[in-house]
Amino acid sequence: MSNNALYTFATRIAPSLINIGAVFSRKLAVFNDCQKKAKSDQISLKAWRKGVPGKVCWIHCASLGEFEQGRPIIEALKKLENPPAVALTFFSSSGYEIRKNYPLADWVGYLPLDHPIGSSKFIEILNPSLAIFVKYEFWPFYIQHLAKAGIPFFAVSVLMRKDHFIFKIYAEYFRESLRKFTQIFVQNTDSELLLAQHQITNVSVAGDTRFDTVVKNRENAKELALVKTWAANAHILVAGSTWPADEELLLNLLSHFPSLKVILVPHEIHTEALEKIKATHNGIFYADLKPNTTSRLLIINQIGLLSSLYQYGTVAYVGGAFGKGLHNILEAATYGLPILFGNKSYEKFQEAVDLIALALAKPIASYEELANELNILMADSETIAKNKIKTRAYIDEKAGATAQIMEHLIPIHK
Repeated sequence: MSNNALYTFATRIAPSLINIGAVFSRKLAVFNDCQKKAKSDQISLKAWRKGVPGKVCWIHCASLGEFEQGRPIIEALKKLENPPAVALTFFSSSGYEIRKNYPLADWVGYLPLDHPIGSSKFIEILNPSLAIFVKYEFWPFYIQHLAKAGIPFFAVSVLMRKDHFIFKIYAEYFRESLRKFTQIFVQNTDSELLLAQHQITNVSVAGDTRFDTVVKNRENAKELALVKTWAANAHILVAGSTWPADEELLLNLLSHFPSLKVILVPHEIHTEALEKIKATHNGIFYADLKPNTTSRLLIINQIGLLSSLYQYGTVAYVGGAFGKGLHNILEAATYGLPILFGNKSYEKFQEAVDLIALALAKPIASYEELANELNILMADSETIAKNKIKTRAYIDEKAGATAQIMEHLIPIHK
C-alpha cells in the first residue's frame, strides 16, 4: 500500500478511533469535542462567508503558541489599505477558548481533521484568497485542495530538525506536500538546508515572528500600578507558565530568601490548587492586591498579564521544561531578564539554546541549583545590568520576520 493510500485510510478511520479513545483519555475527549464543534462551525462559517464581499485570508494555528507566531501577520494584514477579512482556525481548545474573541479575526473556529472530502468542503465554503499555516501544520489534503484551486498558501515560522518525522523514509508523501507550498518561511538556515537536502527548495529564511510580538509587547506593556508599588525596592522573581514540578522548587525560595518576592503565574488556573498554594505560603491573589500588601507571594489567577508582569522582574523563571516542553521565554527576554528554567525539555527551543550559549539563560536541575543561581544573580547587580543590554539586543536583532513575510504577501493580496 502506498503512503498516499495509507494516509487516506488513516484519515478515514481517525474519527472512529478518536471516539473510542475519548472514553479512556480526557485529552482525546476534549479533542473529540473540538472536532464535533468543527462540524457545527462550518454552518456559521458558511453564513459568515456569504456576507463577506472582499478577500479572505485564512490563518491556521494548531494552538495558542502557534497563534502568537501568527498574530503579527494578522496585525500587519489588518494595517493594509484594503485589509482582508481574517478567518482564524485552531485544533486545540486552549487556543480557541483564549482567542475566540480576538478582535482582529473576523471569524474564529475549529478546523476539521484532514480528510479527502472534508478538507475540500471546508476550502470550498471558505474560498480564501490566501492561506497561512503556522509552524508545523502540514496537512496533505488541505494542501492538495488549495493547490488545485490555485490559492496561494504559505507556511511561516517553520523550524525543522533532523529528527522531524517528515524526513523519515516513510514520509515522502508529506515531503511532496511541502513542495506544493507557494513559499515556506523558516526560522533559520539549518531548517533551509535540511529541507534542501530533500529537494524542498521553495524556502526562505525569515526568522521567528514571535520576536516581533514580544518587541511590540514590551513597547506597549500595561502599567500595573499596584504590582509596581508592591515590587518596588525588592528582588522580584517572575515565574511564568509554571507547573507543579516548577512550583515545588520556586515556593521553597520564600523560606530561604527573605528579601525575595515571587510573582507566580501558573500555566493552568485551577482554583483548588491555587487556594492551597495561597494558604500554605501566605500568598495573595492578584485580584486582592492592595497598596499595603505585605505578602511576598503574588499569585496571578487571570489570563493576559504575564507579558506585562516581566517588566517588574529582577529574574525570570519559565516553566514547562521539567515536563513536555519549555514555555515562551521570549516574553521575559524582551525585558532583558536573566532566565532560569528546568533542565529536561528545552533543547528544541532555539532561543533557549541561543541564550544559554550567550550565558544569558541557564537550565537548572534541582532546588540547590536554583538557589545557588539566584544567590549569584542577586549579589551581582552590575552583571545583571550588562546582561540586560545583551539580552534585549538579542531580541531586537532577531525581530523583523513579519516584514520579510509581508513582502511576499502584499503583492498577492492586491
